[in-house]
Amino acid sequence: HQLLKPLMKMSSAVHFLKPVDPIALNIPDYFDVIKHPIDLGTIEKKLGSNSYSDAGGFVSDVRRVWSNARLYNQASTPVDIAAQQLSAEFETQLKALIAPAPRPPLPSSQRPNPPPSQRPVPSSTGNKSSPQPAPSPATASSNCAAAAQSPSVSKLPKAAPSQPGRIVP
Repeated sequence: HQLLKPLMKMSSAVHFLKPVDPIALNIPDYFDVIKHPIDLGTIEKKLGSNSYSDAGGFVSDVRRVWSNARLYNQASTPVDIAAQQLSAEFETQLKALIAPAPRPPLPSSQRPNPPPSQRPVPSSTGNKSSPQPAPSPATASSNCAAAAQSPSVSKLPKAAPSQPGRIVP
């Protein structure tokens, strides 16, 4: 109802509040042209009786109101112009309703780790927060080879393989 009620209150919606009466309006060919008539009042009743199984049915019906009006009425007539205006308003409100809400920034404890080249490297002086340049691939390779031969490394438990899509700290 939060999309429909404001539309129904707009002055240009007067043409769309109840079903078209071809006899009263002297348009006997209306049902020859419009095979699936719908109006805002009927949509409101369907909403009230929970006739829509999902939001897509509601959106489709509202859009059909405008497309029926534009199909039957010539361009630039008052009904065509009203249908264009109400359609634009409906789409704007619909987009605002389904747009994702902005996400608050993550606390620093939940932020993903920076890439290795941007992580601080502990220095030999004990100052762990001062960033150091990342080791060159040659240095890193020789460090890994030396560490692999160290007897203390063999005592460490093997790391569990990481799972795809999971951030491992």
